[in-house]
Amino acid sequence: MISYARRDNRPFEGPNWFIDSGGYSVQKKFNHYPTSIDDYVAYLSEYDDQIEKYTLRDWACALDLLRDADRDIRTHQEWSIRDHVYCLEAAEDAGLTAEPVAVLQGHDIEGYLWSFDYLKEHGLASPTLGIGSILRPNKTSEVRAIIRELRDAIPSKYALHGFGISKTVLEDAGTLRALDSADTTSWHSKAAYARVTDPEWADRVPAWIRTLQAYMDYGDAVDELIAAAYADEAADPAAEPERSRVVPLSAFGAGESSRPDVADPLIECICGNLLDPNRHPYEENTAWCRFCERLQIDLWNRQFCVDDTNGVKTDETCPSQVL
Repeated sequence: MISYARRDNRPFEGPNWFIDSGGYSVQKKFNHYPTSIDDYVAYLSEYDDQIEKYTLRDWACALDLLRDADRDIRTHQEWSIRDHVYCLEAAEDAGLTAEPVAVLQGHDIEGYLWSFDYLKEHGLASPTLGIGSILRPNKTSEVRAIIRELRDAIPSKYALHGFGISKTVLEDAGTLRALDSADTTSWHSKAAYARVTDPEWADRVPAWIRTLQAYMDYGDAVDELIAAAYADEAADPAAEPERSRVVPLSAFGAGESSRPDVADPLIECICGNLLDPNRHPYEENTAWCRFCERLQIDLWNRQFCVDDTNGVKTDETCPSQVL
């Protein structure tokens, strides 16, 4: 990933780059964008053949930025939507081929879901959605909770990218699995203390060597977290692609907070969005589908079956015992 706000923001050949609009950095310094959306799109056009994704311009909802600028969360959410629209129009006029990434902005889960609902209802939700304003030092539990709740609430057809997600946040396997991608600069802070393993440089260690070593060490540590988080996936029968399981709604009855044999206790609304039938029916925003505003009890449109085929392939639509 490269930030447009960097002094040297020119992509070099090789990687398929993800360009960040640099909202937090410039707003931290100026409380606004010093360049226009047209400038941003012109930059993207210049390097379009090297860019895979780019973020639509957004306004960060970090509380310190809002306090310094004397603005509120809803204002920055609305400005983000406004700039998303302008950015998409300018990108279309410029003929960009890179994939735009809309950014969810908010501070708590309700704010992020408001952002997603608005983007979706107005055709602005992109295949990959970025989670903005989520870099919160010393608030690891809060960050993890927001990421997991967003993954539960947003249909799986949308990939989630976390901006500024440190290795500490990813040490929770549930959070790591909830994200499809993430970026961070946390590794850079360790560059001054990086352990240089090459004996050739034992007596003289240039700064770039320590920086490279810190990057490699951090990457190896994240790879280990990913491997650990998905280590049991192959042994999970629910993950086998040839034997999908349809679980009866009774499996998620009251008093059972979780089902270890069920990977994703969700049902599909007739509008195509996934709902969690195990959530309390009287809690706010849980008994209704947020997208088509109908009761969950009216949404189930699937025959409940239990698999009794023992893995035998069949042409039957539902090769199971009907409950």
